[in-house]
Amino acid sequence: MEHFLHDNLRLRTFAAVMLLNFLVILVISIFFQQRSLSFFEQEYADALYEQSRANGGLVDSGWQSLYQTTADAAYDMTLREKLASADSGSPETAREIAAILRTYKNRNDQIDRISIYEPATGRLIRSDEYHAVMTLDPNKEGQKWLDTICQQQGRKPFLTEDQLGASPQKIYLYHQPVYDRAGNILAYLTTSCSERRLYYAYLAPATREKESAVLLYHTDGTLLSGSLADEETAPVQAILQDKIAQNHDGQATLHIRNQDYAAVWLSLPFSGEVFCLLKSQHDFHAQIIQ
Repeated sequence: MEHFLHDNLRLRTFAAVMLLNFLVILVISIFFQQRSLSFFEQEYADALYEQSRANGGLVDSGWQSLYQTTADAAYDMTLREKLASADSGSPETAREIAAILRTYKNRNDQIDRISIYEPATGRLIRSDEYHAVMTLDPNKEGQKWLDTICQQQGRKPFLTEDQLGASPQKIYLYHQPVYDRAGNILAYLTTSCSERRLYYAYLAPATREKESAVLLYHTDGTLLSGSLADEETAPVQAILQDKIAQNHDGQATLHIRNQDYAAVWLSLPFSGEVFCLLKSQHDFHAQIIQ
């Protein structure tokens, strides 16, 4: 009997020791797995940040080109002299001004239109090949157009509805006053680019990978453009708006539509707008676990 109890105690002790060793190994394995997962998640986020810098830089360079073209055209001496000349109101001079605008438009494939608006007369001259000259009521359509373009300030593009196009669309625009030699404002020059055109040129390529999304924001969290549908954007917008307003550069893990997404966002150096890139962590976690 004593021998049996002794053997039974040895077995129990052995089992307890083995169980304790197993638990210690399990805890250590989980600890190092979590450490490894955190390390690779940080590396993944850093890679996304670098990708965001590259993709965001393309968007920013597009806006910079629009801004530079606007400034160059507004200070074109030939254009200023024609606007200030005695026969500036003649149809021939208007056609010559439209031709100058077309030369600047042709500098950049992203530009939809360059226009000159004279508040005093309501005359609008556009870079369009046909119907380049229009007349807007200075107290109605003309004033609305002037109020719209003057909301654009500095290097930030202004997103608005296209009031001059044949079909409704969102456009980014820059504007500059055109001065005479005495410093008086002769007209306002505006360069516009379709929001969809810029999206497909610079943002869509960043979403070719599975379960990824790209978004553009104002620094206050207002959405400018993105690859998510409206019903999908709402939860993302709610999560990111406060984060972006508090810090224009950052990263986070977001839970959206029952999936975890790695999100990185950064302020673009020229425009100051915020570029955000999201990618699903599902495939990433699956690869790490394997």
